Amino acid sequence: MASDQIFLHALTISVIRYAQKQGMAEKEIYRILNLDLTQMDLSALQPAPEQLLQLIRQVSQETGTPFTGLQVIRFMKLSDFGIAGYVLMNCRNMAEVQEKYQTYHRLMGNVTRLTVNVAEDSVTYCWKPVKDLSAEMERIVMEYLVASIVTHSCEMTGQKLPVTAVEFSWSAPEDVSEYTRLLGSRLLFDRPHTALHFDRSYLTLPVRTANSELLSVFEGHARDLYRKLIGVGSLSEKVSMLLSERITCLPKMESLADELGMSPRNFQLNLKDEGTTYLELRDQVRYKFARDALETDSSSAAEIGLRLGFSEPSAFFRTFKRWSGKTPGAYRAAVRAANIGPGRRSKPSETPTV
Repeated sequence: MASDQIFLHALTISVIRYAQKQGMAEKEIYRILNLDLTQMDLSALQPAPEQLLQLIRQVSQETGTPFTGLQVIRFMKLSDFGIAGYVLMNCRNMAEVQEKYQTYHRLMGNVTRLTVNVAEDSVTYCWKPVKDLSAEMERIVMEYLVASIVTHSCEMTGQKLPVTAVEFSWSAPEDVSEYTRLLGSRLLFDRPHTALHFDRSYLTLPVRTANSELLSVFEGHARDLYRKLIGVGSLSEKVSMLLSERITCLPKMESLADELGMSPRNFQLNLKDEGTTYLELRDQVRYKFARDALETDSSSAAEIGLRLGFSEPSAFFRTFKRWSGKTPGAYRAAVRAANIGPGRRSKPSETPTV
């Protein structure tokens, strides 16, 4: 099953369980999803997004309430996400869960790009869609992702996740009671992205289902699947993709080479044959992240620099000016003055100036 289908599979299973709980006839559910009622095995279910939306709208019509991804989260199991879900369930503590979630996020469904920022007192998960989803489906997907972190963190530790704020990329609905019930009162709508912020101290908590032997077995399978997933494309493309996914906690060259099943020397030689180096790719990825953040994020340039691993704002300012010819503040001012977004602006060079 393709990785994007894994996510849609998990979401669909949750919606089916929710629909059944609401009293919707199985015959109608199977008809909408174009399934054979006599075949009760849903393990290979691969619905089209349009079919899932049709089912969601039918459930909403029958219950008389607007549908959100938050409503179905209590019917979702981590095991619905396959091998990556089993990896998370067997981690030692929530810090390891965070690390593995970031590493194997793509195995749980390649429909969003995840960025994780671990600051001194807080952790932020930020999601942006990578698939061409309708506005309705994007909202449901993002609600489902946020709710899954909150709900399953509590299940794994026995303690509520200390959420400090949640950002959503759509406008506030008329009724936000479902949001506040699950996520708290610090809700921010009409933001550039969807993000979940929580207290970093939560990462120290142990996972109640931890099992080091099972973790080793499941992670072995996860690594194999991940290598197959990123097997298409040149080495430099794979490295850029992996660095982009871990932009706020960039792996060392040696660990990235090991993850790709290569020795550090062969890793460097292969990149050299493609006319680049690990450091050049790292700077390209950081430069793109910095540009995108300055254009769409309300965070200060100093905060963006910290996310990229710069210990001092001055170091980020000097590096960004070397990359682009402008200071971060001047770059942001120029974009705002032109009043054009990232999708329409004249695109700067993808390669930073050395």
